[in-house]
Amino acid sequence: MAKIYDLPTLEDPDGTETVPVVRGGVTFRARIAGLMKSAVDSAIGPLTTMVKPDAPAGYAGGLRDSLGRSFLVIGLDGLIKIGRARISNLTTTMLTVPGSAIAGAAPSGFLQVWRDPLGRALAGIKYSGAFAVANLVGVKSINGVVISTILAPRGAVAAAKPVMDAEINLFVWYGQSKPTGADSVPSLTGAALYDGLSFNDGVRRDGVSAPARSSFAPLIERTNGNAGETPASGMDAALKQRISADYGIAPADRPYQMLMSCAAVGGTPIDGLKVGSTPHNWIKADFDAMRSIAQASGKSSKFRAFSWSQGESDYMNATAANLYRSQLVAIRVNLDTYVKAANPTNGDVLCFVDQVFAHATYGFANNPYLALEQFAICRAEYGFIMVGNLAHLPNSGYPHWTNKGSQWAGCYYARAYQRVVIEKGIWKPLAPVDAYRDGKVIMVRFEPESGEIKFDTASVPEQGSKGFSLVDDVGAAIAITSVERVGKDMVKIVAASAVPAGAKIRTGFGNGGHTNIRDTMGDTVQMAVGTNTYVMHNWCLITSTTLA
Repeated sequence: MAKIYDLPTLEDPDGTETVPVVRGGVTFRARIAGLMKSAVDSAIGPLTTMVKPDAPAGYAGGLRDSLGRSFLVIGLDGLIKIGRARISNLTTTMLTVPGSAIAGAAPSGFLQVWRDPLGRALAGIKYSGAFAVANLVGVKSINGVVISTILAPRGAVAAAKPVMDAEINLFVWYGQSKPTGADSVPSLTGAALYDGLSFNDGVRRDGVSAPARSSFAPLIERTNGNAGETPASGMDAALKQRISADYGIAPADRPYQMLMSCAAVGGTPIDGLKVGSTPHNWIKADFDAMRSIAQASGKSSKFRAFSWSQGESDYMNATAANLYRSQLVAIRVNLDTYVKAANPTNGDVLCFVDQVFAHATYGFANNPYLALEQFAICRAEYGFIMVGNLAHLPNSGYPHWTNKGSQWAGCYYARAYQRVVIEKGIWKPLAPVDAYRDGKVIMVRFEPESGEIKFDTASVPEQGSKGFSLVDDVGAAIAITSVERVGKDMVKIVAASAVPAGAKIRTGFGNGGHTNIRDTMGDTVQMAVGTNTYVMHNWCLITSTTLA
């Protein structure tokens, strides 16, 4: 019998060739094509029963969990996206290290951790959804390579590579009166600060429902009655500054023009802004106009995102939280579907939200249920990003911002937009990520976007217990006797009596949605808009955390 290496080489097998195989101790001849089909079917077959054609609108397919929720989807552009969810229980061994397993009890701040055979935590999932890997003492190298040569020092962050892949980038301001510049008079930006754009009739429609939008114009602000400075110019100016400061890219070196438009309508509940409403159709008209004008001038364009600055009228109407959520999610999904049908390479249309803080003004003192629902939407629904709690900005005719407050609000939107759209990262608004009780003591942990947490009673007047409040499992108030910062990310709260299971520790429930809790981002990040400079600390959201 000839040796295998003495046989002639077959360069282009077609599947009809046969090879010896053994089944049940008996040797057979089998075609290569049949072997390949069996192998593929055994590996791929089970997946075909899991990948469903009923994926969310705009996706080719996906995987759903036992509750029917999509947790992995395949986009029409071929990209795979994985959903974000709070995982409350994991029961399988997921590491290949012999003897490793999921720990029964996780350290503070973690949902679950995996441990090695010696009981050391290897990795874990935090309450924020972040996946953390331990720095094990004694591990000096990996496969012979010294760790210090491949890992940055603790706390170091690799510079993000910016993604700026379109020349014209549409951002639409949507919601109620604040993004229209209501009471933000007089307007401040009478001349373009950078290369930002609006349509030829300005940022706002100013009462014209179907303006003739035939060209782009330099981004400036106008005063029309009580409508003045919108957040648009502040956002554009801040974004251009960060692009230069963080990536060393001057606007002339990498054209990335923001096209700003406003489809918001003052005094309008979500039912007047929902899918099919006139304002919602204005957003689609803005996208169509951008595409037409950009294509006529030979420029690329994308509809990036819209804002959501709204909720006051829904407090007045006592809109149910579940209805509010369903309508808001539908607004984004409908726009996303419409845009991708016209431009399949557009990418996701995102919604950036600033948390409504006027619950007490509109009849819901100590019950900011819509603010909590907005935060919950941003944590659970794809495509929503919580910018922050902007209650600290100067106002003129509460809850409207002054002209400077409106510019400042735009700067906060710029920071979140930069992190999510340009850096493809995750923006973390300041909020408790973990809390536990021990007798009368409650420990609350934060994960600040930048720096550490601080108590600030100079920028925001002293709030009772720094903005914290505590109720038991049936909603009865429990007095707080002291609040103090512990380290750079923890707050220790002492109650007047033992805290029962099911109690809730809350932030920002008082009048105005204020707390005295912020991070220190503003120590290193300030935005200059015209002649004004804004300090960019992030302030704690309105939150409620149940204590087990």
